[in-house]
Amino acid sequence: MRTPRALASLVLSALVLLVTAASAVALVDLAAVAASDVAVENGAGVSSSERARLESSAADLKGRGTPVKDVVLRARPGEPQQYADSIRAKLQYRGDVLVLSPGNLRISSDLRTSDVQAAFDAERSTLRADPIGGTIAVAE
Repeated sequence: MRTPRALASLVLSALVLLVTAASAVALVDLAAVAASDVAVENGAGVSSSERARLESSAADLKGRGTPVKDVVLRARPGEPQQYADSIRAKLQYRGDVLVLSPGNLRISSDLRTSDVQAAFDAERSTLRADPIGGTIAVAE
C-alpha cells in the first residue's frame, strides 16, 4: 500500500513544481508585450503617470530607430536575465527588452554586453531613486 501513496505523492509534487515553474515563466501575458511597447503585470504598483512616462519614452526611442519594450513585474523572476532574453526570443523582437522588477533591471539586447553594462552602471543611482526614471535613462 505504501507504493501507491508514494507514487501519488510523487505525482502531486511534480504537478506543484510544474505549476510553479509555469507561473514563473508567464509573469506577463506575452500577447500584451507583443501588442504594446509597455507591459505592466497586475499588482506591479506602477501609477498611470509612470506608465505614461514609459510609453512616451518607448515611442520617442522607436521614432529614433531604437525600438524598446518595457516590462514591469510585481516580483523578481527566478532568473531575471533569462526571463528578459526569453521574452525577446519568443517575440523575435529586434529591439531591446527591459524587464524591471523590485530591485532589479535586466536588459536583453543585441548591443555588446559591455555597452549594456555601461548604460546600467551610469544610471545606477537614478534606478535606486526612481526605478521608472532609471529604466528610461538606461534605455536612452
